[in-house]
Amino acid sequence: MHFPTAPQLLATLVGQESHTQQGQVAIAEQIADFARQWDLGDVRVEHFPPEVKFSGEEPILRNIVIEAGSGTEEIIVYHGHFDTVPPSGYLPSDHPLQLTQDPHNNDIFHGLGSFDMKAGVVAILMSLYKMRTADHRKIRAILVAGEENQSEGTHAALQKGHNSFDKARGVISTEIPVLPEDAPYPMLIIGRPGRIGLRLTIEGVVMHAGNVTRHEIQHLLSERIANALHAIPHIHLSEHPNDYDHLMSQSMCVPTAINTQCMGALSVAGKGSIDIAIHYTNPTLSVAEIMEMVRRHLDPVLQNSYELSFKLEQEPGRQLPFTQPWLESPHHPFIQKIRAIQQDHVSTISPHTVPLYAGRGVADEGVIVHQQNIPAVCIPPHGGGEHTRNEHVHLSSITGNVVPTLRAIASYDGSLF
Repeated sequence: MHFPTAPQLLATLVGQESHTQQGQVAIAEQIADFARQWDLGDVRVEHFPPEVKFSGEEPILRNIVIEAGSGTEEIIVYHGHFDTVPPSGYLPSDHPLQLTQDPHNNDIFHGLGSFDMKAGVVAILMSLYKMRTADHRKIRAILVAGEENQSEGTHAALQKGHNSFDKARGVISTEIPVLPEDAPYPMLIIGRPGRIGLRLTIEGVVMHAGNVTRHEIQHLLSERIANALHAIPHIHLSEHPNDYDHLMSQSMCVPTAINTQCMGALSVAGKGSIDIAIHYTNPTLSVAEIMEMVRRHLDPVLQNSYELSFKLEQEPGRQLPFTQPWLESPHHPFIQKIRAIQQDHVSTISPHTVPLYAGRGVADEGVIVHQQNIPAVCIPPHGGGEHTRNEHVHLSSITGNVVPTLRAIASYDGSLF
């Protein structure tokens, strides 16, 4: 029996309903059984401790930890998540849980989670195969659930008394970069913005219907909401103070959902809300400071003489900390050595220098960096269309870049620091 090929392994993982809690339990057990079957290392399934508070009703999610290698050098964590978002935008004739080859490019494969980030999980599992012979360092693969839901799995893995990252010196993620697909590839990600979510609520006092009509209060609310929608993308937050190479994109404030309503019969109350996603780069800013910056910016926009008020609060249902931004120095020895290892491999297939980027989007690396105070990089696969019907991955990026680079890191002779 031969070890599965990349498309075979990817098809197996895509076929799981890993957008549900029960599906994530099933795929965690499947990955653990697979790792034991192929002797990828010492495998354990970590149940979330009951005292950990999550957004779900029951802490039934599972994490997988695989210890590989026999060296005495530093412990390096290979990190990724196996959960996905629910299928959205698919046609009734589509099969999102089926891996399909693109009819126009035999290197591209489609399917729910094929890029985000089961391709990265496949790369980690494939890199662990035969890694028992690595005699320079230990590799600890930590594969988690719940990244798409407040980074639940990674927060659980960092709990005191249950810390899966204990004694680790650095982290290598295979998360997607969330960059345009035409960005130069291969690449090395050394930073990522953080994210907080806010809800802006604009509310009018209850007025007697004889003094104001429903139409008038609705018009007033619509005007204020339109003003706020125009102002929100122009909110400026201070940028990362140590981003000397300008790797981080500027912070963004993006309205993501709008709701308005007028209530009452003999009286009219107006109420509208805007959900705001804030992607920011400065890790020194607290949630309270960001909220105050947003409030100061919106205050003159929303002031009026019609007794409308507004308030800012954190997004409803948030129970775990927001993800903070992180950025490693390009001159950090860990970054330089990982880049040199990747470049040494890339030079055999491409004349280009591996570029350094700060990725976009929300991922777990920032949680680890800030809670463990250890450096991180991301070596992503190549693909696009995450969270959409067009999600896809370039198979050659798994087998031609991520897997060999992870194997080279495991067998590197000497310290990475």
